[in-house]
Amino acid sequence: MQLQVNATAVVAVAGVAVAGLALWKLSGVGGDVAAAVSDGVKSAANAVSPLNNDNVFAATANAAASAIAGRDETLGGALWEVDNWLWEHNPFTAQAAPATVNTGQVTGSW
Repeated sequence: MQLQVNATAVVAVAGVAVAGLALWKLSGVGGDVAAAVSDGVKSAANAVSPLNNDNVFAATANAAASAIAGRDETLGGALWEVDNWLWEHNPFTAQAAPATVNTGQVTGSW
């Protein structure tokens, strides 16, 4: 069975919720509660925001990189170090000496 969501119904429910919260806050009864809910929503949104460098995903990845490296490390820094180490120690990327030296003279072997 597929769940069909009516966009008008979703907007109507959200509108009723916002209106109810506004009336509750304006009545003075829920001012502190509404502020606490608002702060909680902002905090939760900031925790998963990709624009926040300290979001839960970055913090988890950096903690894992620090645990593996044994020092305070970011995931990007650890990947950079591994990549550069591999580049420097990879025999396939080393520049080999040329097999013959081309002096520019005609040898007649062509």
